[in-house]
Amino acid sequence: MAQTSDQDSLQKHFGRNTAKNAINNWKPNRKWLAIALLCLVVLAWQLWPAIPNWRARIALHNRDTATANFWLNAAEVVVRNHPETAFLRARWKRRLGDLAGFRLCLEKAFKCGAAPERLEREQWMALAQTGQMREAETHFAELLSIPGNDVHEICEAYTAGYARLHRYGDAIKVLDAWLADYPQSSYALLLRGRVLRHLDRAHEAETDLRRAITLSPYLVDAQFELAQALKESKRPDEAIQHYDKCLGDAKLAASAGIGRSISLKMIGQFDMARGQLHQVIADNPDRADAAYELGLLELEAGDAKSAVEHLQRASKLNPTKIETRYSLFQALQICGRQEEAATEMAFVEAAKGISEKIQKLSDASQSNPADATVRFELGELLFRQGREAEAASWLQSVLQITPEHAGARELLDLHNSAKPTSASPRSQPLQPEVHQR
Repeated sequence: MAQTSDQDSLQKHFGRNTAKNAINNWKPNRKWLAIALLCLVVLAWQLWPAIPNWRARIALHNRDTATANFWLNAAEVVVRNHPETAFLRARWKRRLGDLAGFRLCLEKAFKCGAAPERLEREQWMALAQTGQMREAETHFAELLSIPGNDVHEICEAYTAGYARLHRYGDAIKVLDAWLADYPQSSYALLLRGRVLRHLDRAHEAETDLRRAITLSPYLVDAQFELAQALKESKRPDEAIQHYDKCLGDAKLAASAGIGRSISLKMIGQFDMARGQLHQVIADNPDRADAAYELGLLELEAGDAKSAVEHLQRASKLNPTKIETRYSLFQALQICGRQEEAATEMAFVEAAKGISEKIQKLSDASQSNPADATVRFELGELLFRQGREAEAASWLQSVLQITPEHAGARELLDLHNSAKPTSASPRSQPLQPEVHQR
């Protein structure tokens, strides 16, 4: 037994030494090591864009363009000409409304090897998003026949295009079909809520917006839309709760602060409303609506002198808004500045006919969306009033119905001209702005 034990010990001892010697004497083949490292580098180079592209795709789906840009930049650091990255960059540009950049990125994606069919579909969505519905509508059925993972992109683009052309009935049809297939889409509910609000279907809009928030509590756009609807329906306490959830969002903070101040004023919290508006103005000195609301608050509180100061500032920032000019007339009159007050009142009086005509034309366009004459008359009136961006959307809608309409094309050319002539509507005296429903 003792001899066996000694043999076992020797075997273990020499076995360990043999293994140790093998490790110590092993010298890697540098050639094969270099090949292995090169393979790893190539593999990493091929696989790297997949992760940031995946993250960028998620960010785009969530409409978070800043995060999408971060991940696309990360992908491009290592691989600058990856087809998927180039395609996602084009989609990112489309989302931002940068059509020139969008086209350049599509060209790059094509050169990098992206599927031409996929790029063509993206072009169709860009047409829809920008309101070029005459051509985009011919591709709608084809896009939806094989939507892949883009059904939300497709529906959102066509909804945006119809809304841009004030074809709200068609926008509702797209949204209804979208929600029929994807009833849990909080963003589709938000968009339908917005359109329903515009059509004065307040109860239906509120239902959609509340459901969107239930599905996505952190969808701040839905919180804001619901707050606006509640404020307009004289439920300021509820509105404030939803405005509060928007104050931390950079895009909505100023508008939410203004809406919150109006709601505070409605429940008699004048000091809090005043403080809210001062904060908004400090952060956003060019917001005419904030200056107007502060002037109106001071006027209602009996401080006409302070009201004049804020309303004059609001009028300078947005000289065509009737409500501002009328409130300024009242404040100047109280301060005994009758001559200035008379000037403001003359402006307001001149606005009455325009106000009625704009509202009449707007209502008529909703009753008969295919009436290009009504749309042109409304666009021309808004153009000569100085509200060019709003006018341009109406004039663009005229060309979608009647492409050869010379008047609409001429005014749009003037709108796009870098150097307006003396005959341009831009050179005409400013007329009052009238809010449409």
